Amino acid sequence: MGVCSFKRRCYAQYDYQELISYEKLNRRLRRIACACTGGFLFYIFRILFSQNFFLFLKCFYDINIQTERGVQMSKIKDLLMDKDTIMVFDIDGVLASMEWGEYNHFELYDEEWFKACEDGFNSYQEERVVKKIQRYLKGRDTSRVYVISKIGHPNEASFKKDFCEIYYDIPRDNVFLVWDEKEKADILIKIRNKYPELESYQIAMVEDTVRTLTDIMEKTGCATVHISSFIDLEV
Repeated sequence: MGVCSFKRRCYAQYDYQELISYEKLNRRLRRIACACTGGFLFYIFRILFSQNFFLFLKCFYDINIQTERGVQMSKIKDLLMDKDTIMVFDIDGVLASMEWGEYNHFELYDEEWFKACEDGFNSYQEERVVKKIQRYLKGRDTSRVYVISKIGHPNEASFKKDFCEIYYDIPRDNVFLVWDEKEKADILIKIRNKYPELESYQIAMVEDTVRTLTDIMEKTGCATVHISSFIDLEV
């Protein structure tokens, strides 16, 4: 064998081995690429069909709808101005301002409040009337206005009924008192059942406690109104 033939043979073998190495590398890279692509697609698939993504889409859709509707996205103000709406109010923080202390919203803790009620202390006086709601109710049939309020002492019952009757002209029989906030939903259902001709949303509960409003919303289907809706209400 000549030197040239030997060199050509060596070069051919080297080229063949290099080609095999290249093919192995190429296959390995393709497998890595497929694995990465598959993993990426799986990740995207998992995101698209996750519960959080659907919630995100729903929120995005709701925001778009609300943005398109603008100020009309809530009909609470319309409901409040509709004379056919049955209005139901809380007392503390709604019909009665929370101005107990000199510079604070309250000054008596539960035990002190209980003892004060035992001694006949009545804090439900004219200075605690919310004037705007008083004006609002003057233009309505108060026989169709109700109150549901929590009490912590039996003596509060007469104090609160007097307060509603004297300053808001709400009949005493329309004032319901409960020992627990969660009982309010049950009372509201009874009020709703008195008006079968009305839709549930035409019975509106006005509260200052968001947790109570949420409980009522979930249990009754009635309208729930936070007291802040009255801030810019024209009455």
